[in-house]
Amino acid sequence: MAQAALRRLVPVARTLALGQQRQRFQSTSVDSSIRRVQQQPLLLYTASTPNGRKVSALLEELKATTGLQYDVHKINISENTQKEPWFLKLNPNGRIPVLVDRRRANFVVFETAAVLLYLEQFYDEGRVFGFDSVEQWDEYSEMIQWIFWAHGGLGPMSGQASHFRNAAPVDVPYAKQRYTDETGRLYGVLELRLAQRDYLAGAGKGKYTVADINAHPWVSGHKWAGFESLDEWPRLKRWFDRIAERPAVQVGLFLPNGEKSAWECQFTILFAVVERRSTLTTMNLCRRLTASTSFVRAYATRYRRPKPGTAERPAYRAPDPLVNNPKAVVTSLEDEDLTFIHRPPPTAPSPFSLSTDPTSPLLRPPTAVTNAPLPPLTRKEIPMPERASDKVVAEIRRLRRSDPNTYTRLKLAEMFGVTSNFVGAIAALKSSARRARFRIDAEKQAKLREGWSEKKIIARAIREKRRQFW
Repeated sequence: MAQAALRRLVPVARTLALGQQRQRFQSTSVDSSIRRVQQQPLLLYTASTPNGRKVSALLEELKATTGLQYDVHKINISENTQKEPWFLKLNPNGRIPVLVDRRRANFVVFETAAVLLYLEQFYDEGRVFGFDSVEQWDEYSEMIQWIFWAHGGLGPMSGQASHFRNAAPVDVPYAKQRYTDETGRLYGVLELRLAQRDYLAGAGKGKYTVADINAHPWVSGHKWAGFESLDEWPRLKRWFDRIAERPAVQVGLFLPNGEKSAWECQFTILFAVVERRSTLTTMNLCRRLTASTSFVRAYATRYRRPKPGTAERPAYRAPDPLVNNPKAVVTSLEDEDLTFIHRPPPTAPSPFSLSTDPTSPLLRPPTAVTNAPLPPLTRKEIPMPERASDKVVAEIRRLRRSDPNTYTRLKLAEMFGVTSNFVGAIAALKSSARRARFRIDAEKQAKLREGWSEKKIIARAIREKRRQFW
């Protein structure tokens, strides 16, 4: 029934999506001047990151309770928009999010924790998501403590674990293990705090505050940090699900791609789940829904291909090579606990077995037995050179000093039947001659590099950088 209902909703979803796009396109030029005049009191510069979603979630909560309106300006961090001069004037650190309060002479607030506390102080009139700093000092202090704890521990450790596991240019096992373990330890801290509580701060069971909004986006990225689920921390998982079910938090996942109502969010989520059954990729869904990749993975993964080894997708088991193949034989390697099963094609001659174990359950009678001798060695045996006479040593030194470019160590070794190390020991060049020799070799290498392709030059530079790094 549910699947049939989802199929019936697909054309409706497509029609509404196209209608919204057409209406948005038609009204852009007409309403552009009106939008410039009707600016909202707050302007948020943000991106689809955990830090950006914190502020978006709180603004949506305030919008639902107090009617607070705000504008959103998307920052494309993949193109380093946050490093441009106009943005550095707002935040010299070049990071999102940044809040501009137009009601207070365009007052600028940056750093995520500072933005959250600013909104809670000036726009949370009834202290719905916080506490009074005078009358409820203990609860307010608890809230501040857990905000600073997440800002200095949970956020940086989760971010580093996600970076080294998913985005690092080189594989650093120590860094991945260190930051993943530290993130798991911080999840354990939240598990202890939520042992007898529903939320992080507040008396009794606690109250949903800015402290929870600040920590929730980082926990939502637990898969990027190396944890497939939160089953290891059941209390943390219940806290996470409780916050994720709030409509304002769900709307905050869409920002900064445009404001949407709770109904539009739920419908778009349903649309994503339905379309995920087709051949659409994650990036196609991101473009169609104007949502981030993390949102699509979070809400449109119901019909993903199951993992191998599960009931939906059993692990692949190779067929028995001895079944229905009378020519297959077993070869046991001597002095080893290894067995090689050779299954030749039907037209190939059957090989013989070297196994002497009569108790082997897979052993079959060999078709031939041979005691052929080993083939001769293909490597030439080089006799040890005799000790060079004084006359040979003098001649080697004379030739080496006369023209070191022509009479190299290898050439002299071949001429007199000695090793190149012997030539280098008795006829070492002076420092000036060695420098000249190095200079000639460098010129040869430079001429060779001129004929290299750009790809080979880049590959060589990468190898050099890796060698310097390690």
